[in-house]
Amino acid sequence: MDNFLELDMHTAAFMYYIERIANRNGVLYYNNKKRIKSFKDLRQYINLSSGVWDRNIIPNIKKYNIISKLKDAEGWKILVNPIFNSKGIISKELFDLFEKEIEKDYSYYKYIQLKSKFYKIEDPIIASNYPEMCNNISGIYRLYKNNKIIYIGKSVDIKKRLYTHNKEKDMDEFDFTILDNESDKNIYELYYIDKYKPLYNKDCLEESISSIKLEELVFSNKIKIGEW
Repeated sequence: MDNFLELDMHTAAFMYYIERIANRNGVLYYNNKKRIKSFKDLRQYINLSSGVWDRNIIPNIKKYNIISKLKDAEGWKILVNPIFNSKGIISKELFDLFEKEIEKDYSYYKYIQLKSKFYKIEDPIIASNYPEMCNNISGIYRLYKNNKIIYIGKSVDIKKRLYTHNKEKDMDEFDFTILDNESDKNIYELYYIDKYKPLYNKDCLEESISSIKLEELVFSNKIKIGEW
C-alpha cells in the first residue's frame, strides 16, 4: 500500500514486530507458545508506553486495519491482516475478517483467485461455460479426455487459444487459471506438465518426477466442449 509511507516510525516498528510474532495463520503468540488475547497484553508484551500506543499505534491500527480481535472456542485471539504478514497463509477466517483490505491491496485477479478458494462467485475464474469466459484472459489451461489431462498450455488469450485446440485435439473438457506474470506462467506450465505428464506434452516430459512443490493454483470449473 502506497500510503504506508505515511506511517510514523513507531507504527512501522510495531508492524515489523507483530509480523515476527505471528504464526503462519496470522495469530499472535507469546514466544510461539501462548496466544495473545488482548490489545493491552500485546502493548505490554512489546513494551510500548501507553502514550505511544494511544497516540501512534491505535489510530493506525484502526486506519489500516492492521490487527483484529476475534473469539473462538478457546477464547480471544489477535489476528494480523494478511497483507502485513508476508510469511502467512490466507485462511477463510482471515479472508472474511480483512476482505476489504485484501481487495484494495491485491490485484483484481489475485483477489478473485483468493476468494474463489472459499466461495463460488460469478466470475470468469469459476466459469462453467465457454461463452462466459472473458477475452484476453492470460494464464494456464488444461485439456481433458475422459477425465484425464491430455495437454497443458499457456496463453495470453486462453479463450482464443482453446478455440484453436478444439479443432486440433481430441478433447472433451478443459479448465483454466488466471496468471498475468509471464515468468509465473512459464514455471507453472512446466510444473503441471511434470506433475501430470500429459499425452500431448511429450516434448517437455522427463521420466523422473520433480521433488519441487509449488503452491497449487485455483482452477476454474471444468468446461465441457459441447457447451461451446
